Amino acid sequence: MASKSETSGAPNSRFVTFEVVSETGSTNQDLAVAAAKGAPEGSVLIAQHQTAGKGRQGRSWLNADGSLLAASWLMRPKSAPSTWGLIPLITGLAAVTEAQALGVPAKLKWPNDVLVGSKKLAGILCESSLGSNPAVIVGMGMNISWGSESAPEEIADVAVSLADYCDEPPSPIELARNVLSRFELLWQNWHGDSGISLDTQGLLDAYAPHCVTLDQPEIAFSLIDGTKVVGRPLRIHLEGGLVMETADGIQTLTAGDAHHIRT
Repeated sequence: MASKSETSGAPNSRFVTFEVVSETGSTNQDLAVAAAKGAPEGSVLIAQHQTAGKGRQGRSWLNADGSLLAASWLMRPKSAPSTWGLIPLITGLAAVTEAQALGVPAKLKWPNDVLVGSKKLAGILCESSLGSNPAVIVGMGMNISWGSESAPEEIADVAVSLADYCDEPPSPIELARNVLSRFELLWQNWHGDSGISLDTQGLLDAYAPHCVTLDQPEIAFSLIDGTKVVGRPLRIHLEGGLVMETADGIQTLTAGDAHHIRT
């Protein structure tokens, strides 16, 4: 049976306490259940071992003990749901700036994949629910260490860890505290306590220099239905979508996956 414990969270933030479980299927799923039962904003769940974690587009995230930060946290934004597409950008910005502070030359692939070159360091999945008590579950997986000198063979070509760049990478709890401290500051600057007056342009100005997608001359965007749109990325929309110049004109794409075209 999985064990549970609590530890102190991120200082000077709404994330006062972290709940830590030894094993679970998915921290996002567990926290979604808690949110439906009325869990407060700022609830945080961290798994030492996760067996059924999911990233964007249904991709799997698995981790051995201590090799990955597998964490989810609960937000109850007061802004309109049309603005919630910016939450993945806030999360990605918090994650990439923390990685950079640790000496990792990380960048963002829109909206929130944290990459070093073409290899993934972290992935983020935000899931929302409406109703009388709206909620956004923010889930993040960041590779810390492989537990050996190199990545497992099956992911060596596509993944990278903090330990590849840090002599002493942080523990999952320490990393969570640092990322959530950054998230708190970004959230307050954008949303504040009321969500009435959003500083969206300030957020996008902070995000853009870290987003390598915007530096690409051309990308292929895969829509959920399998359709591909090829074009030149121009900017980030005020609601978080990717604005592209395509053969059919200017389009803002929101649901799908951006693929950098290597030349």
